[in-house]
Amino acid sequence: MSKRPARAWIAVVAVSVAACGRLSAPIGQRPLDPAAQRAAAEKLARGFAEVCLSATDALAATRALQAQGWPAFGAVWNQPGSVFYAAKPSPASPAGLFVMSDVRRAEPPMTSNITCVGHYPAEGAAAMIQAMERRWGASHDGPVSLAGSRAWTFRMVGGALTTISTSGAADGPVQAAELASLGPGEALVYFQVSYNPLLHDVASVASVWRPAS
Repeated sequence: MSKRPARAWIAVVAVSVAACGRLSAPIGQRPLDPAAQRAAAEKLARGFAEVCLSATDALAATRALQAQGWPAFGAVWNQPGSVFYAAKPSPASPAGLFVMSDVRRAEPPMTSNITCVGHYPAEGAAAMIQAMERRWGASHDGPVSLAGSRAWTFRMVGGALTTISTSGAADGPVQAAELASLGPGEALVYFQVSYNPLLHDVASVASVWRPAS
């Protein structure tokens, strides 16, 4: 079976992370101190767990995240089938958080997606990886294009997560057969943490795919 949908998915995530990085991670930014890194990582992991996993509408997700203490989100773009909201970092809230929604109907299987991407400045991704592993267990290798990245891949049914085999992970976290097999109320969940040493930037991703209605 063609892996084109999987590669298209990972391209979307890569472009989104890069775009978010340009919003949040200027070259030469000062890394947070260890306590602030842990706080930023825990805040992001909480947002992923309590909002991004269950969200089906990006605007509603931003409002729920603001209720957790995130700054107001602004629209980077808002087009039919594709929206991107950003809560930019500030001295009071040094992590940035971005929420994107995408509906893909051009090729089967038709899917809708909510992706949350967090960024904060650090000298490594250990705090973020640890915050994620405390919630979702051991990680597996991320994409080979992101050296040292860690990832988690699950099938979600009724809010319960079941780990999906990581075989073929280098081709992308989402395989066409897994997307095609999703039934009503089911979702494919992918988390990823990576580090860009040039920007001192920790990028974390929570992406949830559901059958398009």
